This record gives sequence, C-alpha cells and structure tokens, in this order.
Amino acid sequence: MEVDGEVLYKAAELASLVLQEDTGISLDPAKISDKLQQLNRGRPVEGEFAALALWSGHCKYLHKLDRDTLPKSCQYFVPDFICFLDIDGKTIPVLIEVKTSKNEVLKFSKKYYSGLKDFADMLRLPILIAFKFTGFGRPF
Repeated sequence: MEVDGEVLYKAAELASLVLQEDTGISLDPAKISDKLQQLNRGRPVEGEFAALALWSGHCKYLHKLDRDTLPKSCQYFVPDFICFLDIDGKTIPVLIEVKTSKNEVLKFSKKYYSGLKDFADMLRLPILIAFKFTGFGRPF
C-alpha cells in the first residue's frame, strides 16, 4: 500500500514529537532516517560484525560492552566489544570498535580517538577498528 506525502509527513511529525518528549533532545532527521533504513535492512552493523567474528572460527568469546558511562563527564569512550581471539592456540584479548561509513576513509575526532585509546591503554589491551564501507549504495 502506497502512503501519500501528507500521511507520511504526519507520521514523521508524530515520531519527532515522541522522540523529543521521551529523550528531551532534538534528533537529526537524516540520522533517524539512516537508523530506520538500517532497521528495515535487518541487523545493525555491530550485529553483522558479531556474526562474522563468531563464524570466523577464531573468536572464542565476544561481549558487547555497555554504553552507560558514569560519570557522564568521563574522558573515556568505551568500544563496542571485548573479544577473546584464538590465534595459534593462544588466547588474545582485544577491544573492538565497529564503524560504518559511506566514505572510503574513516575519520575520528581527536577527542573520540583519544577517548578510545585512553580506555584501551588503561586496560592494557589493543584496540581494533572494524570498518564497513557502505558507499556502493544499499547493501544486500
């Protein structure tokens, strides 16, 4: 069933009001659209990475790290996963941050990079960046 522009606009307006009421923040419509498309495709990029890591045969354990950082003013950025890899019979723990971009080059702000690096340094673990390039259009 095709939805006309006016009905779609009203639905978007209602969604925007609900989001602002529940979160108290104004969200970028383009970012919401991207997330809705991601939901429509199925699995978020972190879920895709988790499936690939587990299927690789080298991942002994993968844990999604919690994002609730306290205090909120903390300098650290917590990566997406801690992973225990089995490499030649040795267990190697690593932190993994998963990113996706339509650009061929992934760029981090200095603050974000420092926050990830400082967190990894504090735990004395290497940090890996898993990067999915989506610049070829809608993935299948």
